[in-house]
Amino acid sequence: MSEEMYYPRAEHPVGIEKQLLGNAIRLFQELGYENVTVQMICDTCHVTKGSFYYHYRYKESLLMEYYRIMCSGELTQVVTAMLSDADAFDRLWRLFRYYIEGSVKLGKDLLHSLLKINLDHDGLIFPIKREKILSRDPEFIRVYLEVMRDGQENGSIREGDPAQMMEYYMCGLVGALSGWCTGGDDPEKMLRWTFEQLYRPVGKENKR
Repeated sequence: MSEEMYYPRAEHPVGIEKQLLGNAIRLFQELGYENVTVQMICDTCHVTKGSFYYHYRYKESLLMEYYRIMCSGELTQVVTAMLSDADAFDRLWRLFRYYIEGSVKLGKDLLHSLLKINLDHDGLIFPIKREKILSRDPEFIRVYLEVMRDGQENGSIREGDPAQMMEYYMCGLVGALSGWCTGGDDPEKMLRWTFEQLYRPVGKENKR
């Protein structure tokens, strides 16, 4: 499945798109994602199913769009905050942490549903392979590669292929978030440890 099949036509929802998205997320949070139907969403907005499907291809599109908007807004804040951090290692952690925090803010029920959508559609939301990451979130990758270059040049980040290191980290991200949804440990704590092992220069890793 392609990304275009899931996201709405506009870059930022307005009008009825915004109303559908807002009411859908409220219903998901109140009743649980699996318990909400497209018809229920339409009823709260007083629109027909035809109108719904004009703006959103599937129910899944709403949850994906909500996550995209939430994370893209946080990324702008993160990049701004990073300008005051001299250490590339700390800047890189800020960049990764925004994904973790955005995911946890969904809550376990919605995140569990989002991870299921991700699994059903070949990593559409949390891509692991480098080519999918590049197409899914080019701004994230641009900042990531810039910080990696600075850090590897000054020795604050471990030497290695940035794309391969990203793949390993994204595998850890999906695993930690899945574990948290099913009763596991705090994902930020687990992923900080993973981050240390992958990106801290050899001999300086924190021991768990």
